[in-house]
Amino acid sequence: MNSWFLSTLSPWPLILGLTVMVIGVALLYRAWQRPTRSWSLISLGWIALLLVHWPLGVALSLDRGWAVAAILPGFIALLWIGMTTPWRDWNSQTRQKPVRTATATAVPVSTRVNQTGQVLLQVLVVGLLSFAAAIGVALVLFSLLDTSTVNRTVYAALLVMVLWPALMVWSKAKDSLIKPAVYFVGITLGGLLFTPVFF
Repeated sequence: MNSWFLSTLSPWPLILGLTVMVIGVALLYRAWQRPTRSWSLISLGWIALLLVHWPLGVALSLDRGWAVAAILPGFIALLWIGMTTPWRDWNSQTRQKPVRTATATAVPVSTRVNQTGQVLLQVLVVGLLSFAAAIGVALVLFSLLDTSTVNRTVYAALLVMVLWPALMVWSKAKDSLIKPAVYFVGITLGGLLFTPVFF
């Protein structure tokens, strides 16, 4: 990322675009949660994901902004699925399918704070660190392949798309997120050190 890109980056349209994108994904998720199909939520969700092309196009330029607007919602949805799916329960011997209920009871404030911390920890480990580890492995592949830069970039990107969901599921299936976090940090650092193009 060069200084020209940073000088042309518009932060407020970028923040607006990312906010609208998260709202669109949340609306579609809410529509999926409902027992009956809600066309109003589905329509609003897709409208938000279409409108996000405009602020991201202003913030990142038309080509980069529209590419991010097309790809990033899928990443957000993938992260949300990876975090909310009870992989740990499915990994146990009981393998009981979770059942969603429409009734909700009042949650104490301390419990809500603890849940917020758990969500942030999952975003860090299951989302960001697993993605960094996938990038680290992709960098090793990028360094080892003896082909053009374009082909190496494509192969590395495809590896990230396959490896990232697998690492997310593996980390969520563990009883604790500490061990996956340590592994992900080690893999990321190993990939960076193995790739001479950055040094």
